[in-house]
Amino acid sequence: MAEIKILSETKLICGGFIYVRSKLPVNGKTYWECQKLRKKECKARVITAFNIFENKNYFVRESTLDDHAHVPNQEECEAEIIKYSLKRKAEDQPQLPPAQILRTEMAGLSDGVLSQLPNRDNLKQSMRKVWRKNLPPNPKTLNDFGTLPDRYQKTLTGEHFLVYDSLDDDSVNEGRVVVFSTRRNLELLARSDCWFLDGTFKV
Repeated sequence: MAEIKILSETKLICGGFIYVRSKLPVNGKTYWECQKLRKKECKARVITAFNIFENKNYFVRESTLDDHAHVPNQEECEAEIIKYSLKRKAEDQPQLPPAQILRTEMAGLSDGVLSQLPNRDNLKQSMRKVWRKNLPPNPKTLNDFGTLPDRYQKTLTGEHFLVYDSLDDDSVNEGRVVVFSTRRNLELLARSDCWFLDGTFKV
């Protein structure tokens, strides 16, 4: 029996075929239909359940090649798994730019799999969309700009990054000043004879 791969609980990959979930799990069973069914190109359906003892999914009802009106496509399946992996990497490692993730994940892919993938710009866009879901909403006013989340108070290497926030200073009554830097950068500034400031400071 071919290995079952379930992506985001909505897609199932097995035996060179891609299925989409047709309805939510009922009595421990999940119902799937070939992704080409919605285009009326195939009528194949399968049912799966999860074995908690073996920690894996298994078929309650499996399809056969005769059930499908098309041949299996392993390269299309692999491309689907790659797209899922790219999104998860973008979500789990937001510090990595999409271009870097693409270079790593797509290295060594066959021409057949690459032909099944969207172009790189579309892949980057889908990764940024996933990444943006985890960002807090942009504040519209200073009052909306509350306490900074912990993830923005440190660098990607874990160094303290928030040097000063006037929100915590009772002596400041108006406006809001937030200063970011690392100890190393402050030391470099302290040893420098000349500082260059951009025009933003005139605001």
